[in-house]
Amino acid sequence: MSAVDPSGRAIVIPGGGSSLPAAAGANEVPASTGAGTAYSAVTVPALLATVSNTRGRLLRRGASAWEALDAQTLGSVLVGDGTDVASSPLATLALPQAGSTFTASNGVGTATNSTLTLSVPGSTVATAYADRPRLTKAHGQRPFRVDVVGRLASQSGGDANSYYALRVTGATTNTQYMMQVQAGTGAVTCYRTISGADTLLASGSAVSFTGSEWFRIVVDGARIQFYQGTGSAGSQTWTLTHDSVQASFVTSSADLTSVELYLYQGVGAAGTVTVTWADVALYPLL
Repeated sequence: MSAVDPSGRAIVIPGGGSSLPAAAGANEVPASTGAGTAYSAVTVPALLATVSNTRGRLLRRGASAWEALDAQTLGSVLVGDGTDVASSPLATLALPQAGSTFTASNGVGTATNSTLTLSVPGSTVATAYADRPRLTKAHGQRPFRVDVVGRLASQSGGDANSYYALRVTGATTNTQYMMQVQAGTGAVTCYRTISGADTLLASGSAVSFTGSEWFRIVVDGARIQFYQGTGSAGSQTWTLTHDSVQASFVTSSADLTSVELYLYQGVGAAGTVTVTWADVALYPLL
């Protein structure tokens, strides 16, 4: 029987019946042969290969056993899904914003947070901020690192005086980065507003109100990007509408803490104007 030096730290001697494990060489560990009393030296790579030997896979603890995770997909990152580690495309790492988390302000119309719906009765003007039906929520991201998207799900009754807006704003409600759609023509415009002074940054492609048209605002310090997209959540096709580093930009972090949807009605429409948004989400800017 070989002598064992017990002075080392955290030495564990696995039971092997009448014999101790075989001596292990470099990168080797003792492993049971399944005979109950016999051990042999096995390399660590060989042990890992019993789970998977495929390039680009990672070892992950599953529900009941160790397993291999495919993590080699181009453009994907490792994320926690609340239970496991998963590999997910960076472009789909959206943080959905439930309607119930928005604060509804009716103004002269109605704002329903559960369905992200805004409406104004016929013959009603909603130009002053206090009069506009709106849905607002603190986005919880760093103010100068915000990426927000929303889908214009449906609209009805709108005319050339109706505007549907998605914007990043904050404590000073007349300071913002905004994308808006004119109901009558589908025209899209992108604005920067500082203390009530509007600057038109870009005009986008007119939309057709198909229910699959998306809008996206990215605030990255002084750099502002606006996108329009089509498709379903997680697989949108995005088109850049505007990208610039602003010489004049919002400088107070308090003015970029919220995401807001609102309905602006310049002249009373013939009937009720209604717009519904969906899939409002934030993307983490890494």
